Amino acid sequence: MIRETRTPNRNPAITSDRWHVIHARWDGIVRTEPLFVRTIVSEHDQRAAAINAALELEKTIATDMTDRDAATRDQIYIRRPAYTSLVTSPRLARRTK
Repeated sequence: MIRETRTPNRNPAITSDRWHVIHARWDGIVRTEPLFVRTIVSEHDQRAAAINAALELEKTIATDMTDRDAATRDQIYIRRPAYTSLVTSPRLARRTK
């Protein structure tokens, strides 16, 4: 179940008790550090199903993202159950292996 909550610092956040896919959309306001509004777009019992859903979402938004600067392109995340995500946040840096 998707829940709205707050972080220990009282910032608005979202979470789910299942694996979930988060779509972080640029808020459209030009600033030095763009902000993104996050929403949970789907929930899944298995991590593999969440990965498949994220890949499908990526396909649907890919053409819209080509015209945007890399710093303002939407991001998609897969989160484990009970992971708390801020509702509004700057862009997350990609992990390096």
